[in-house]
Formats: sequence, structure tokens, C-alpha cells
Amino acid sequence: MDNFMKNNKTLWILGTLLFSAITGIYFYFNIHNSSGTTMAIILAGFTLYLLFQTSQFYSKMWTKILIYLIDIIWIIVVLLVVGLFSH
Repeated sequence: MDNFMKNNKTLWILGTLLFSAITGIYFYFNIHNSSGTTMAIILAGFTLYLLFQTSQFYSKMWTKILIYLIDIIWIIVVLLVVGLFSH
């Protein structure tokens, strides 16, 4: 299983970005719902776990930081797009 995960780094990155987008959208639409917010926090925790696991595949620190920055920028873009088109 470990070799499968290491050989598919791109899938891990794409999966993390997809899951973080889903988490951001879910959180955006359930911000005033307490149970929805709780679920969004659980999803965010799982997204952080995926992000951490993805960054473990790379040994250089700048690559790990780049992965985190890409995810942060991605979440901001997703929230901006959802915010623009949901009103």
C-alpha cells in the first residue's frame, strides 16, 4: 500500500485539493447551521490529514510548504467563486 501511495503522488494532491474544495463549499453553505458547522470542522480535519499525508511524500521543505500554499490559495479561490455565484 505504501508503494501505491508513493507512486500516485499526483492523485493524492488532486484528491486533497478536491476534498478541501468540498469542505470549503460545505462550510460556506452551512455557516449559520451549528450541526453543519460541526460537520464542516470534521471535514476540515480530514482535509488537513490528507494534506499532511501528501506532504510526507516529499523530502524537501520548500516542496512541503508549496503544497500547503497551493491548498490555501485553492480554498480561497473556491470560496471566492462560490461566494460570487451563490448570491
